[in-house]
Amino acid sequence: VILDAINFVRQCDEVDGVKDNIIMNGYACDFRPETLLCDGPSANKSTCFTADQIDTVYKIYSPWVETNDSFVFPSFAYGAETQFAQMIMTDDDEQDSPSGIAYPRDFVYNDANWPWQNLDYSTIELSDRLDPGNATAGDFDLRPFKNKGGKLIHYHGFADGEIPTGSSIYYYKQVQKMLTPLGIDLDDFYRFLLIPGMEHCLDSVHDAPWYIASANQPGGLTGTNVWGVPGYRDRKHDAILALMAWVENGIAPDELIATKFVDDTPAEGVQAQRPLCVYPKEAKYVGGNWNKTSAFECR
Repeated sequence: VILDAINFVRQCDEVDGVKDNIIMNGYACDFRPETLLCDGPSANKSTCFTADQIDTVYKIYSPWVETNDSFVFPSFAYGAETQFAQMIMTDDDEQDSPSGIAYPRDFVYNDANWPWQNLDYSTIELSDRLDPGNATAGDFDLRPFKNKGGKLIHYHGFADGEIPTGSSIYYYKQVQKMLTPLGIDLDDFYRFLLIPGMEHCLDSVHDAPWYIASANQPGGLTGTNVWGVPGYRDRKHDAILALMAWVENGIAPDELIATKFVDDTPAEGVQAQRPLCVYPKEAKYVGGNWNKTSAFECR
């Protein structure tokens, strides 16, 4: 199934109040795949979906839940189709990454000839038992981290087509369910932000602002020796400086501002900026030029 990103944007774009080709919340859209259903036996199958393909779309955008109601993993968000479609169809290196088929093949089964078509719930159960590399993020009790004075800024791109955005939302909610009943306010040490339009760690679709000078992100910019956010090296725009201000001076980030440089080239200047809100708040359009931070408020 080749997913038509244009149709996703058309149906989901204005949920945030402005038509700017950026899906601000890929889980807030009530997308109807049936609008892409082929309307007759003579329809061009390259421009529409069959009934079976519509079922596949629903599976992609629904959490993986087994027949015994065991929750396995969250779904992708609407808006992530550009990246995961490219990974599935064109990029063998991405398919072979640790977050792709290489994980069950190499880490779980240790079998170079393991076929990805064999992936099923038994693979998940075996992975849980083995926990290769002790990599399962299943500990939601962050009190030891908090008690040592730790501060956490957690972010995830809404257009991530490699690791579904919902996994970070799920993790945050599990931590919340663990600690809130104990009288612990997560905002005291844990701030979670979602970055609309950003793919896996860096880059974005439809020119959405994505750059906050975080891990790996300078690699997505044109030019060498890029550090921080050129022209905006402060705690409002730079995630590292925001974390330092929180740890060293007790100034918690209420929001960060994501930047999109023209052609992802700082020397070309800033194309757009947009606030990123501390979850569960979202940036809502209040009027004006949507490429400027003043056009949005965290609500």
